[in-house]
Amino acid sequence: MIRSLCESFGVYVSQNNTKSEIVVGGYKKSLSKLSKELRKRGSLTKMLKAEGPLHTPILKQAAEKFKIELDKYNFYIASKPTISNVTTEAIVDPNHIRKELYEQVYGIVDWRGSIEKALMMGEICS
Repeated sequence: MIRSLCESFGVYVSQNNTKSEIVVGGYKKSLSKLSKELRKRGSLTKMLKAEGPLHTPILKQAAEKFKIELDKYNFYIASKPTISNVTTEAIVDPNHIRKELYEQVYGIVDWRGSIEKALMMGEICS
């Protein structure tokens, strides 16, 4: 339901936080309209104080600029796996880390999946 509503209002799912909490991003006017619609349907909404449409395709151009900057630096194999917030994969490869940093700018952050992966790997206590 939320994905089709987002499409209708020109906004994007930007974070998967929990089973019952997702964050959407976009332009404020569109977010406000979506919020009103969701409240009409009985959903709780809250406008977050964010500096922009973080983790949405709107930032693809900014991600391209960031990628150029990332390419200026050497990355090395990580001594411990880092869990990607985009793919939820445990990664150590420098090229994969670079790719994930780039994609996180405009891609959905899967916080829930990242935490579930860390629990599965025994990295955090349940």
